[in-house]
Amino acid sequence: MGKSKKAKAKRADFNKQKLKVGKSKQLPNNFTDTSFRSKTLILPTQATIEKEEFTHDARDRAQFSHLVGMLKHHNASQRQESLDKLSHYVLSHPGLLTTSTSLLAKVTSPLILDESAQVRESLYQFFIKVMFTIDPNLLEPNVGIMFLYTHSGMTHITPSIRNDSTRYLSIILKACRNKLSSSIISSHWKKTLECFSSLLGWSTDSASVKRTSVFSKKSTSNLIRHISVCNEFLHLGIDPSWQSKTTRSAIHLDYPYMEQNIVVHPLYDQLRTPSSFSYLSLFSAGKHDLVDNPQFRFQNMLPFIPGLIDFVRDAWTDACPIVKDFRVGSGSSKICQSVISILDVLADYILASSFEEYNLKKKFLKVFEKIDRESGLLEANFAAEQEWKSIINQFERLKKKVDDLEEE
Repeated sequence: MGKSKKAKAKRADFNKQKLKVGKSKQLPNNFTDTSFRSKTLILPTQATIEKEEFTHDARDRAQFSHLVGMLKHHNASQRQESLDKLSHYVLSHPGLLTTSTSLLAKVTSPLILDESAQVRESLYQFFIKVMFTIDPNLLEPNVGIMFLYTHSGMTHITPSIRNDSTRYLSIILKACRNKLSSSIISSHWKKTLECFSSLLGWSTDSASVKRTSVFSKKSTSNLIRHISVCNEFLHLGIDPSWQSKTTRSAIHLDYPYMEQNIVVHPLYDQLRTPSSFSYLSLFSAGKHDLVDNPQFRFQNMLPFIPGLIDFVRDAWTDACPIVKDFRVGSGSSKICQSVISILDVLADYILASSFEEYNLKKKFLKVFEKIDRESGLLEANFAAEQEWKSIINQFERLKKKVDDLEEE
């Protein structure tokens, strides 16, 4: 009896249920009723936030934070749009340039390595219109992070990022020459030389250049800019006439009594505390006198000079037209001009003293004699063209300088 009930119960699971007209289907045992509705409780006496409580300053801070956060968006067009809006927003709120200088440098500098060319172009315009219009006292402590990402861009694996890196470096160098102190160049001198060595492809280990970077005809404009910025960097570092126009040190405080090595509180009329560490010259303008000078920078770049001279020789050979039928590229004259300018700044140091360790004088004169021979052919075939005539005159001035230095 009991067995037959159990058997019927087991078969019931497999039996097809007969539906009857007018009756609904039987609900399963695990059915959950979801026919409920949500209702809103309205309390007339509850506290409400008035619109007037959200002040203008609060809206500005929220908008600024939103634009800064959007710079990390995964979509490149969103990053570009946010950067453009941030540029207009900061220019319309000048107070942000003084209160948020460090934040702006921190969030925008990584975009130097952005994969999108449009974002990098917007960043370039942002640097010109916004960042490098800031007061030098506020900009100088934040230039280091810009150098950091620029160096990373110069050695980046992506060619387009490498090509754009010297655009940002050119802006930084212009600011260093006109507004910032020369100690910034000393701080980043050796690292920048190493990055140029990798970017342009000269070796620091041997006398011969190792062309690790190959420039096609399409990338001639990039090569022109790289050599031009390298020339500007070398002049700014070791040419005394190109030194920064300001004598401010990297640590600059406009408080009184700094010349007497006394650390003074902003309320100096109430508090004056003599410095126990004045012998370190931490707050004097001459803090970096031992290392922040052209001679010291030249000593640091000695291992790079043999490869640089060979690179300059090869660049001249590739760009200089010797015969009249030679197809002259649009930027050949600019490359030759930068080559002569680099040799000009090196001649003052190499020919003035002997560096037997690297045999620099012999190497320099060998390249100089090669350019001297080819400049004669250049004058014979292209003297009528204005751009090449100026290069010939530039080399004649260099030749006169070399003769004077050798006589000394």
